[in-house]
Amino acid sequence: MPEPAREFLGRRFAELGGLLLLGAVGGVSLSLATWSVHDPSWNHAAGGTVRNLAGPAGAVVADLVMQMVGIAVVALLPPVFCWGLTLLSRRRLDHARLRAVLLVCGGCGATALASSLPATDRWPLPSGLGGIVGDGILALPRRLLGHSEPMLMILSLVFAGIAILALTASAGFGLKPAPGEDDEDDIANAYEWVPVPKASRKPFEDDVDGEPGMGLVSLGAAIHAGLSARSAVGRLFRGGAAAEPSVRPSWLDGGVPAVEAVEGNGLRVEPSFDAPARPRDERGRREPSFQAPARDGVERPSPRAAGPGRPEAVSVLSRMAAAAAPLRSASRRRGDARHDGYDLPSPAILTEPKRLSTNVVSEDALTQNARLLESVLEDFGVRGEIINVRPGPVVTLYELEPAPGIKSSRVIGLADDIARSMSAVSARVAV
Repeated sequence: MPEPAREFLGRRFAELGGLLLLGAVGGVSLSLATWSVHDPSWNHAAGGTVRNLAGPAGAVVADLVMQMVGIAVVALLPPVFCWGLTLLSRRRLDHARLRAVLLVCGGCGATALASSLPATDRWPLPSGLGGIVGDGILALPRRLLGHSEPMLMILSLVFAGIAILALTASAGFGLKPAPGEDDEDDIANAYEWVPVPKASRKPFEDDVDGEPGMGLVSLGAAIHAGLSARSAVGRLFRGGAAAEPSVRPSWLDGGVPAVEAVEGNGLRVEPSFDAPARPRDERGRREPSFQAPARDGVERPSPRAAGPGRPEAVSVLSRMAAAAAPLRSASRRRGDARHDGYDLPSPAILTEPKRLSTNVVSEDALTQNARLLESVLEDFGVRGEIINVRPGPVVTLYELEPAPGIKSSRVIGLADDIARSMSAVSARVAV
């Protein structure tokens, strides 16, 4: 079977196992929550209906669990629930054997602690609160210590410490994830949760920690929407206040409306769009007129006379050209005056730019980087030897000959970890 297919099936089986564990914890919890001593079981024959919500099977499971471990089952369910969540999220369970051993040790400590507590009159079973297992564990210490209350108290504290430490470790708290053999994604995850001192934190880790949460992003979006709405309202009011005045239509007086403006100093001339009323023929058609009086310079336009008279036609292009001609001549005269009596320096007095020498990486530096890369790979469990180094202007190529048994997919998955460990911008592993 190809390796990708095997990895795919392994992940799906891990997810299925996580779902089964979560379902088992839920079913056992439901059966224990509705457990009744009067329900029929394998060692208890009773008539009537089953009161357990999980049915007859749930009644049997709840009765057996309560007889074996008693109320200590409450401490045994959370680690198994954490196992199911881990299988669903990471698709593997690190230190599975160690977790199972710790669960057994923690369960023994929890049952012994429960059996050391005095049972009330409402406890329906003949065994103690820790069930048969707890009574069996406490049988030998009670025979050796007798009924000494201080010693039994100390023994209970010891069992409590064992139960707390073992069950929390079995749930995964305090255990470092171990790199897997088949899943190269877990190699990076194994080093992701290791606590790093503040002095040795990398810049990219500070950037990740400083990313804003959804609360800040939502607040920024609300502020941006409010500012945009205020700007839109302001533009609306400014547009209404600065509306242009209405102009009398040209068909009422037979001419074209015009707006003329001249600066007070007479240097700037605004173009005029006045045009005389063109004559109409008998059919009502206006004939175009291309005549315009010639102007020698810039003149102040005279105000339009009121009355039946019509303004004469003025060429806009001629007036603009006439206004720009004196300005060009004046600027040319000022430029000539600046260079009168002054010789520009020769470009020969300028020094030539220095030639930049290209940095050549020495052989010792390349060898040292190769040894450093070998040590980094060995830290991640990949043994091999750098057999060739090819430096380039931007990228340096290192050829690795891995040791027998090292998979190429495992080395490819370490690209980001290699770049991070060697303080490089990026690293790419190819076969």
